[in-house]
Amino acid sequence: MEVMGCTKAQYEQQIKEWLENYEKQEKIAKQKALENISNWISKGKTLIYPEKYAEWEKTVQSYADGIFHGSEIELALEIMEILKNGETIEEVLNIFDEQKISGMAKSIVMNILYNFSSRGLKFMEATDYEKTSAENEQLIEVEKEENIQLPQTNNIKLKKYRKHI
Repeated sequence: MEVMGCTKAQYEQQIKEWLENYEKQEKIAKQKALENISNWISKGKTLIYPEKYAEWEKTVQSYADGIFHGSEIELALEIMEILKNGETIEEVLNIFDEQKISGMAKSIVMNILYNFSSRGLKFMEATDYEKTSAENEQLIEVEKEENIQLPQTNNIKLKKYRKHI
Protein backbone atom coordinates (compact mmCIF):
# COMPACT_ATOMS: atom_id res chain seq x y z
CA MET A 1 0.00 0.00 0.00
CA GLU A 2 1.30 3.47 -0.90
CA VAL A 3 0.94 6.49 1.33
CA MET A 4 2.29 9.87 0.24
CA GLY A 5 3.50 8.40 -3.06
CA CYS A 6 5.72 5.71 -1.53
CA THR A 7 5.53 2.51 0.45
CA LYS A 8 6.08 2.43 4.18
CA ALA A 9 9.53 0.91 3.67
CA GLN A 10 10.46 3.64 1.17
CA TYR A 11 9.17 6.31 3.53
CA GLU A 12 11.18 4.90 6.44
CA GLN A 13 14.27 4.79 4.21
CA GLN A 14 13.74 8.45 3.22
CA ILE A 15 13.40 9.46 6.87
CA LYS A 16 16.54 7.51 7.76
CA GLU A 17 18.52 9.18 4.95
CA TRP A 18 17.19 12.62 5.92
CA LEU A 19 18.16 12.08 9.55
CA GLU A 20 21.65 10.88 8.62
CA ASN A 21 22.13 13.93 6.37
CA TYR A 22 20.84 16.28 9.08
CA GLU A 23 23.16 14.80 11.71
CA LYS A 24 26.10 15.08 9.30
CA GLN A 25 25.32 18.74 8.56
CA GLU A 26 24.93 19.50 12.28
CA LYS A 27 28.28 17.89 13.05
CA ILE A 28 30.00 19.93 10.30
CA ALA A 29 28.34 23.18 11.45
CA LYS A 30 29.31 22.54 15.07
CA GLN A 31 32.92 21.77 14.13
CA LYS A 32 33.12 24.89 11.97
CA ALA A 33 31.74 27.01 14.82
CA LEU A 34 34.22 25.59 17.31
CA GLU A 35 37.06 26.31 14.88
CA ASN A 36 35.88 29.95 14.57
CA ILE A 37 35.81 30.71 18.30
CA SER A 38 39.30 32.20 18.47
CA ASN A 39 38.69 34.31 15.33
CA TRP A 40 35.40 35.63 16.69
CA ILE A 41 36.98 36.44 20.04
CA SER A 42 39.89 38.27 18.39
CA LYS A 43 37.68 40.22 16.01
CA GLY A 44 35.32 41.14 18.84
CA LYS A 45 38.17 42.46 20.94
CA THR A 46 38.91 44.98 18.20
CA LEU A 47 35.33 46.23 18.40
CA ILE A 48 34.52 46.30 22.13
CA TYR A 49 35.86 47.92 25.28
CA PRO A 50 38.63 46.03 27.12
CA GLU A 51 36.48 45.85 30.26
CA LYS A 52 34.13 43.54 28.40
CA TYR A 53 36.71 41.06 27.05
CA ALA A 54 36.07 38.29 29.60
CA GLU A 55 32.31 38.50 29.13
CA TRP A 56 32.81 38.52 25.35
CA GLU A 57 34.85 35.31 25.47
CA LYS A 58 32.14 33.55 27.50
CA THR A 59 29.44 34.80 25.14
CA VAL A 60 31.27 33.62 22.02
CA GLN A 61 31.95 30.18 23.48
CA SER A 62 28.36 29.82 24.60
CA TYR A 63 26.80 30.76 21.26
CA ALA A 64 29.34 28.80 19.21
CA ASP A 65 28.04 25.69 20.95
CA GLY A 66 24.39 26.78 20.61
CA ILE A 67 21.63 25.85 18.21
CA PHE A 68 22.68 28.42 15.59
CA HIS A 69 26.37 27.40 15.72
CA GLY A 70 27.61 30.95 16.15
CA SER A 71 25.82 32.49 13.18
CA GLU A 72 24.43 35.09 15.57
CA ILE A 73 28.00 35.96 16.64
CA GLU A 74 29.00 36.28 12.99
CA LEU A 75 26.12 38.66 12.25
CA ALA A 76 26.66 40.66 15.44
CA LEU A 77 30.35 41.14 14.56
CA GLU A 78 29.41 42.25 11.06
CA ILE A 79 26.95 44.80 12.42
CA MET A 80 29.35 46.01 15.15
CA GLU A 81 32.00 46.59 12.49
CA ILE A 82 29.54 48.52 10.31
CA LEU A 83 28.44 50.60 13.31
CA LYS A 84 32.06 51.29 14.25
CA ASN A 85 32.79 52.45 10.71
CA GLY A 86 30.20 55.21 11.13
CA GLU A 87 27.25 53.96 9.11
CA THR A 88 23.92 55.40 10.16
CA ILE A 89 21.62 53.38 12.38
CA GLU A 90 19.03 53.38 9.58
CA GLU A 91 21.51 51.80 7.14
CA VAL A 92 22.42 49.15 9.69
CA LEU A 93 18.74 48.47 10.42
CA ASN A 94 18.17 47.85 6.71
CA ILE A 95 21.03 45.33 6.64
CA PHE A 96 19.72 43.68 9.81
CA ASP A 97 16.15 43.46 8.49
CA GLU A 98 17.34 41.83 5.25
CA GLN A 99 18.79 38.87 7.15
CA LYS A 100 16.90 35.63 6.65
CA ILE A 101 17.06 34.50 10.26
CA SER A 102 14.47 33.63 12.86
CA GLY A 103 13.08 36.09 15.37
CA MET A 104 14.94 34.24 18.10
CA ALA A 105 18.27 34.65 16.30
CA LYS A 106 17.54 38.37 15.70
CA SER A 107 16.79 38.76 19.39
CA ILE A 108 20.12 37.14 20.28
CA VAL A 109 21.99 39.42 17.86
CA MET A 110 20.26 42.47 19.36
CA ASN A 111 21.28 41.35 22.86
CA ILE A 112 24.88 40.89 21.74
CA LEU A 113 24.88 44.37 20.21
CA TYR A 114 23.27 45.82 23.32
CA ASN A 115 25.88 44.26 25.60
CA PHE A 116 29.03 44.83 23.54
CA SER A 117 28.71 47.46 20.82
CA SER A 118 29.35 51.08 21.78
CA ARG A 119 26.43 52.00 19.49
CA GLY A 120 24.33 48.96 20.39
CA LEU A 121 21.96 50.96 22.57
CA LYS A 122 21.19 53.38 19.76
CA PHE A 123 20.64 50.43 17.45
CA MET A 124 18.31 48.76 19.94
CA GLU A 125 16.36 51.95 20.58
CA ALA A 126 15.89 52.41 16.82
CA THR A 127 14.23 49.03 16.43
CA ASP A 128 10.49 48.97 16.79
CA TYR A 129 10.31 45.25 17.40
CA GLU A 130 8.88 45.54 20.89
CA LYS A 131 8.04 48.06 23.57
CA THR A 132 10.60 48.44 26.32
CA SER A 133 9.42 47.81 29.86
CA ALA A 134 10.10 50.30 32.67
CA GLU A 135 12.60 47.86 34.18
CA ASN A 136 14.47 47.54 30.89
CA GLU A 137 14.40 51.32 30.47
CA GLN A 138 16.32 51.58 33.77
CA LEU A 139 18.83 48.96 32.59
CA ILE A 140 19.28 50.86 29.34
CA GLU A 141 19.99 54.07 31.25
CA VAL A 142 22.65 52.27 33.32
CA GLU A 143 24.17 50.87 30.14
CA LYS A 144 24.15 54.33 28.51
CA GLU A 145 26.06 55.72 31.47
CA GLU A 146 28.57 52.89 31.22
CA ASN A 147 29.01 53.56 27.51
CA ILE A 148 29.79 57.18 28.36
CA GLN A 149 32.27 56.15 31.06
CA LEU A 150 34.16 53.44 29.12
CA PRO A 151 35.59 55.66 26.36
CA GLN A 152 36.64 58.26 28.94
CA THR A 153 38.32 55.61 31.10
CA ASN A 154 40.11 54.11 28.11
CA ASN A 155 41.30 57.53 26.89
CA ILE A 156 42.79 58.25 30.34
CA LYS A 157 44.52 54.85 30.39
CA LEU A 158 45.86 55.45 26.88
CA LYS A 159 47.26 58.88 27.86
CA LYS A 160 48.98 57.39 30.92
CA TYR A 161 50.40 54.60 28.79
CA ARG A 162 51.76 57.04 26.22
CA LYS A 163 53.50 59.05 28.95
CA HIS A 164 55.46 55.93 29.93
CA ILE A 165 56.66 55.22 26.41
